[in-house]
Parts: sequence; C-alpha cells; structure tokens
Amino acid sequence: MDYQIAPRFFEDWNIGDRIITPTRTITETDVVTYAGLSGDYHLPHTDAEYAKKSVFGQRIVQGLLTIAIASGLIYRTGLIESNSIAILDYHPKWTTPVFIGDTVHCIAEIIDKKSTSKPDRGVLQIKNQVFNQHDLMVAENLVTYLYACRPKT
Repeated sequence: MDYQIAPRFFEDWNIGDRIITPTRTITETDVVTYAGLSGDYHLPHTDAEYAKKSVFGQRIVQGLLTIAIASGLIYRTGLIESNSIAILDYHPKWTTPVFIGDTVHCIAEIIDKKSTSKPDRGVLQIKNQVFNQHDLMVAENLVTYLYACRPKT
C-alpha cells in the first residue's frame, strides 16, 4: 500500500483530515542506537536484568524514541515533508509503555488551522496518536507547524 500523499499546501488541509501511517516494529537496535545518540542509558531501557524486576517485567523503549519513530512514520506519508516550514510547538504525552518488538503506527489528524499575517504561510496543529499492534494508544503528540501556502501565480 502506498502511504505517500501528493504534496499539499496549507489551503489543501481541513480540520478533521486524517492520515494513517505505515507500521514499524521497534527493535533492540533502535533502543541501543538511540541510547548511544541521546545518552539515555537509563536502566529500564538498557539493562534486561534490572528491567525484569521492574513493574513492567521487561525493558521499555525510551519515550522520546517512540515519539521520534512516530515522527518518522508521519514523515513517510509526506505530511511533514511536502510543505512544512518549521515546528512552532511540541507537546508529547505517553500513556502506556512501549516494548522492544512492539509494532507501532500513527494517526495524524488536523485539529486546528489558522492563517497568519504573512500570505505565504499558515499554522496547522496536528494531533499525532501512536498505537501499538494491539491498537492501544501508547503516546500522543500535539504539534504546531508553520506550513507553506500555495504560491500565488
């Protein structure tokens, strides 16, 4: 299935528009690589013996890694790549732990749309919900983007 959308401008989006991303399984390599890049070697993520004794009984994926993977899935749809200019605001929230081996996907929904004083850009607020393979929401992220308007000809 092709998840790529045609490039869209600010005017092409409406409140309530939704995009469902492809899925992605989070691997041991993802967790280890993220720990190396971020310095987040917190024991619940990187120490299997420690994690066995935790409330979760196993290692959990770093929360910010979950959000980063979600962002990459959304990027693959073209929503962000096509005409976003900048992120203006970012509010992640985690609802359930994610484990190594979980397969996640996202639903991105336009929840607000505002014109700006500049005619070449607008502001879109997008609610990104991350779900695991059991269709359980594991994270949510409210992101506000500065987004390009269609060039005037």
